[in-house]
Amino acid sequence: MDIQSGTKNMPKRRITAMIDQADILRLEEIAQRQRVSLAWVIRDAVSGYLAEKSECDNGLHGAVSSVRCK
Repeated sequence: MDIQSGTKNMPKRRITAMIDQADILRLEEIAQRQRVSLAWVIRDAVSGYLAEKSECDNGLHGAVSSVRCK
């Protein structure tokens, strides 16, 4: 999934978030495996989360995914 499509020219903002060390280590492992930056992995995760929430908000989820839409 290309998280940049549609957002390439949009202004960006820097944010600060407190993330558990165990989660950071897992994110860093993913970044190393995919040979991308930690920031890219986090942006990709946020993009996926927002896409999932958008599906839930639009009523496009089925019975199985409705558990995640809470």
